[in-house]
Amino acid sequence: MNRFTPHRFAAFTLALVALTAGTFATAFAVSNPTPTPTSAIVKTRIYNDCPTSTVTVVNNYPSLISIDDSNVDCFGFANLHVWRFSTDGATEAAFDNNASYRFSADFKIEGDGNGEGGLQVAPWWSHDTDGLFNVRSTDGEIACFGGRLPFYSFTGANGLHYAKGNTIRLGIVYEPRALNAGRPATITYTVDYLGTHYESPALPFDQANPAEDPPHGLYGELNDARVGGAFKAFLGQGTPVTVKASFANIVFETTPTPNSAVVVERVFNDCPTSTLVTTNNYPALISFDDSNVDCFGYANLHIWQFSENGTDAAIFNNNANFRMSSDFKIEGTGNGEGGLRISPWFSKQVDGLFNVRSTDGEIACFGGRLPFYSFSGAPHNLRYTKGNTINLEMIYTANGRTAASPATIEYKINYLGSSYSSGQLPFDQANPAEDPPYGAYGMLNDGTAGGSFKVFLGQGTAVAAKATFSNIKFSHCLHPVDLTFELKPHDINTASHEKKVTVIIYPAPPLTASDIVVSSLRLNGVPASTQWPAKIEEHNTRLKVRFDLRQLAATLTAGSHVPVLLTGEIAGQCIEATSYVNVRSPHIHHPSTTDHLIAGSTSQLQWDVDPDAGPMTLLASTDDGENWTILAQGIPNTGSYNWTVPNDINSSVRVQLNTVYTTDETGVVSESQYASSDAFTILAPLAVGTNPLAFSLRVPNPVAGALTTSFSLPSNEPAELAVFDIGGRAVAKRSVGGRAGNQSITLGRLPAGVYMVRLTQSGQALSNRIAVIQ
Repeated sequence: MNRFTPHRFAAFTLALVALTAGTFATAFAVSNPTPTPTSAIVKTRIYNDCPTSTVTVVNNYPSLISIDDSNVDCFGFANLHVWRFSTDGATEAAFDNNASYRFSADFKIEGDGNGEGGLQVAPWWSHDTDGLFNVRSTDGEIACFGGRLPFYSFTGANGLHYAKGNTIRLGIVYEPRALNAGRPATITYTVDYLGTHYESPALPFDQANPAEDPPHGLYGELNDARVGGAFKAFLGQGTPVTVKASFANIVFETTPTPNSAVVVERVFNDCPTSTLVTTNNYPALISFDDSNVDCFGYANLHIWQFSENGTDAAIFNNNANFRMSSDFKIEGTGNGEGGLRISPWFSKQVDGLFNVRSTDGEIACFGGRLPFYSFSGAPHNLRYTKGNTINLEMIYTANGRTAASPATIEYKINYLGSSYSSGQLPFDQANPAEDPPYGAYGMLNDGTAGGSFKVFLGQGTAVAAKATFSNIKFSHCLHPVDLTFELKPHDINTASHEKKVTVIIYPAPPLTASDIVVSSLRLNGVPASTQWPAKIEEHNTRLKVRFDLRQLAATLTAGSHVPVLLTGEIAGQCIEATSYVNVRSPHIHHPSTTDHLIAGSTSQLQWDVDPDAGPMTLLASTDDGENWTILAQGIPNTGSYNWTVPNDINSSVRVQLNTVYTTDETGVVSESQYASSDAFTILAPLAVGTNPLAFSLRVPNPVAGALTTSFSLPSNEPAELAVFDIGGRAVAKRSVGGRAGNQSITLGRLPAGVYMVRLTQSGQALSNRIAVIQ
């Protein structure tokens, strides 16, 4: 990897302005908000080792930025071209350590030449050249390095290699956290390639250089950084070549994308002797059950906050656009109030409430920076009754955050079968003397969002009050378009070894199927597969697209009428639609992946019983699920069945049970997969003659995973099983004597390569050559 090219960096001296500790704290306590890019600028020939080449640039941000370097016929290293996010179309946006953002793009290298490139976060000293999330076409390496970026290799960690001509989606998530040794900024790298999603851990930044970095900061990307993409066209060594890089579907987001919630108990703790039970099963359910509340005073306050890492509250700034909602219910002998919450910087855990109160039923929005609105006043005149469920929703739209174009918020309610809305209410200027750098005409930078519940004290009488938040939803899609979709099969088996599920999307006119951006589609967060191309059908009225069933199954829980969320983009608008499926997860427990069955023997099949399923058909595959052969039909669904193991020596055998289970919309009854086994091994029968205790050794070849050997010893004498590498060195040994007869031993995982497995006993030796693959 070219992590450092010495001839690219000129020696430089940096004169620092001496700052006292107090001056530093005063100067840098103020946080600059994250830029909101509206455009991008392209800078060509940062390296210009072939000035005679022809560079053609297309800048249609955010849909496409392409850099085509042709007639590259020079000797040397490379031509380097970069693009940068911009807020005005003329200058590069500056990103500081305390920024919070994520961005991604589809990236592709093509042409008869080669190069490398990808996304870039470049620190203050190297705005054009350093800090790369890099894809290289020569050897396919995919790695992140340079500048201030923590190193990470998808080639090393995941075995990924990029092939020129393919599209790979690269993403970066930067989270500032506290910017100190205890909680440094983190960066997460993501890759979507050939239908599979990969993600690095949240990697921490280190201290950097304490003597050099003030005023540029520590434990972060370093003020002021530049963010965008880069592409190096490798020189053709005297032969004219062309190499092109494309960045498509560029997405930049400053709004957090929560994947969890964090709970803070007893923000107010006026009755510390109460018994509090908290449940956090975000997004399905968060509850606070506060009992034995027998104190005098005001209230106990408990809150939850959206999070992206399960530990820290997500930070929301003025330029966010998001929608959040939840079903909310208060119950118990006591009373309280609560609901959703958007709290500003000065009151992150207390203020900014969309509040429901059980004592008088008032439903109102107030506090913090929220525009006041009451659903209990005219024209709605609504009152909440304890024990009922009410759905609360808040839609925040950033707009221009100016007097002429302030941010707005809309409050929405669904209660007792009817829907109500406040309309879009504008934010005011806030406090001009106080709020910079927190902004004006919006929610104010460095806020939090989530829910809260105050338990009113029982005035000396022990009471219990419980609040439940369920079906919690968060989205960047403020106003989704109207469309429907269906999944086939309608019944999904999470234990299935099938490869795909088909989604058919029906846009509402005047939108058509060709308006859908296929690369943007996500089903429960899983991207559409590129293995099976999308297809427009029925005169452009519907789109058929497929998703990897294994990835989708990981997001589902068993049950009937399970919701599945489709998101994406259509004609510049957002998609957010829900369909429902039945999810089953029965499994075959025996044979399992550790089993080694003998060809021609009788074995007992064992599986989970579903009382609604009918008779079973047993099938087997010897090519890891590609093709299946029927072994038996009409098997009662009792959970066990004695079957004859096929005479097919193989290390990747699976069995599957099918049953008549589903009826599609045409009324045709069909057989569907019920359960599948893990891969197991079928071995040849033991050699037998006059002495049934033969000396034999059986090893699967090739081996993928742990090496398991089966063998037979004719006596109880000492014996040894050993594995030797290609150089004759013993890499594993095990004493296996002391018991005559059939045995099976797992020796563990070996690195990929060729090995010799040898069994010795009483002067006899058997050897088998194997190949280990990963």
